Amino acid sequence: MRKTFLSLVVLTLLSLCGFKAAAQHSACDLWVENNSAATLTNISFTSPIDMVSFSNIAASGGTQAGILHYVIQDDVTVALFFSNPPVGAKAAIYNSSSSTPDGVISIQPGLNIFQLNGPIASGAIWVRIN
Repeated sequence: MRKTFLSLVVLTLLSLCGFKAAAQHSACDLWVENNSAATLTNISFTSPIDMVSFSNIAASGGTQAGILHYVIQDDVTVALFFSNPPVGAKAAIYNSSSSTPDGVISIQPGLNIFQLNGPIASGAIWVRIN
């Protein structure tokens, strides 16, 4: 009985002090595939705990790969920068499935941003530009 009472007191004090369980961290592969007719000037992947950037990915099949560390429940921001994109270029961003994109954005000159909403799947984040 006394142990139960002490346990309840400790738990109550911890909850009043704002104690939170640690966020669950993970890592996933990154894959960028540029099938457009223009060089991808820069692409970056940003999570609350990491940022990975790639520059000057060649046109017509250029690729780049890496690893991003992230908090599973949080979002990841994908930012693409094309100096002079081809007309009609689109970026498909995949995470939860390799056959259905989580989003598709039309590429404009300059900065293009996509927010990949959490929870983030642990397999990979894949950006395919056509």
